[in-house]
Order: sequence, then C-alpha cells, then structure tokens
Amino acid sequence: MSEYKNDYFICFRLNGKELDLLLEMGFRHFGYRFFRYSHTTFDDSLVTVLPLRTLVSDFKYSKKHKKIINKNLDLQFETGTVTIKPESETLFENHKKKFSGVIPDSIYNFISEKPDEIPYPVKNLKCYLNGKLVAQSFFEETGKAVSSIYGFYDLSLSQRGLGILTILKEIEYAISSGKMYYYLGYTYNKPSFYEYKKKFPPLEYLDFTDFTWKNLSERSDEVKP
Repeated sequence: MSEYKNDYFICFRLNGKELDLLLEMGFRHFGYRFFRYSHTTFDDSLVTVLPLRTLVSDFKYSKKHKKIINKNLDLQFETGTVTIKPESETLFENHKKKFSGVIPDSIYNFISEKPDEIPYPVKNLKCYLNGKLVAQSFFEETGKAVSSIYGFYDLSLSQRGLGILTILKEIEYAISSGKMYYYLGYTYNKPSFYEYKKKFPPLEYLDFTDFTWKNLSERSDEVKP
C-alpha cells in the first residue's frame, strides 16, 4: 500500500501560474480551502483517489456526447464572470435533493463569498430553457487549463443529461481558449458515483506514489489501494 497523502491549507489569493502548479500537484479547492488526499473510504472499503484531467487537444466527442448535445439544441448558454442570483439559489436547492449522506448547505460550500476575486476569479456557465435557468456550473481558467469546480441542474430535466452537458461546454471553452488540460476533479479506482468523470478521454490520472500523470486507460479499476 502506498503512503497516504492528505494535505490541506488555506489560501485567500493566488495567481494563474500558482493555480496551474497546484492543479498539476493534485490539489483541488472549494473557495479558499485547498486539499488533496490519496485514499478515502467508499462503501466500507479503502479506495485510491485519482485526480483526473482530459488532454484537451485530443478530446473527441463520443456518440453519447453528441446525443446529449443534440437533445439540448433548444438551450441558451451564457459564460462569464460568476454571478449568484436568486435563480441560482433556487436551482441549487432543487439539485441538492439528489444527495444522501453529507448534503451541502449552500453554493458557498464550493466557492467563496467573493468568487470573482477570492482566492482566484471563478467563471460560470449558465444554461437557460425558455428564459429559465436549468443548469449552472463553476470553473476556473488558468494559462494552461480549465478546472471544473461544481455543477448543478434541474432534476426534473435529468433525461437531458445536463450534468454531462455542462462538462462538455466547459471542455468546448477549453478547446476554443487553446488550453492543454481540463481538470475534472477526483474519481476512485473502484466503481462509484464518480464514474461519469471517466467518460471524457483521453484521460490522465495523478499517481500519488510518484506524482506523475499517467494514462487512465492503462490502469485497471481493480488495482488495490
């Protein structure tokens, strides 16, 4: 078993180069709370945590991706500096009904109360259907990458695949901006509720044993932690 990695720190301000470095080292952050960990417990067993990133220049849309895009041609999209309005709060309250166990209190579990500046400017993607907000996601743009933070959507429209759609639109943004990587956050080396993150190849994962990024397709999900 590899040595555990469990790091945490607080940071209220950083620049793009610093955030790029932290992402490459496997850190994520919600607001000013930065963290990385190599193992956790899932379904009463110890699993290995795998930070993920997509190689943007080689990304290809799958048939399922194209189907989701075609399902949502009637939506309108807005990308820009993050804004939290009552419609966002209402949508978040609807979305969090899908959770069991640890349920987030508010949007500000994931971004700071000044997300346009602390610790780094956050952008958002908003998706509208006939003028109604039906999905929203938060992400950051650095010199090298786009990093996903969190997304939420109207549960009554689950058949549209809005969670996948916001990821695809963020990847599209990364492609158009000439980025190298799209960071998806963490998944596990065992099947879990994070399996959807493995559907955006070509994917790399950070191996905490030697801190190098490796091809996910060459790793077996049955590898023991």
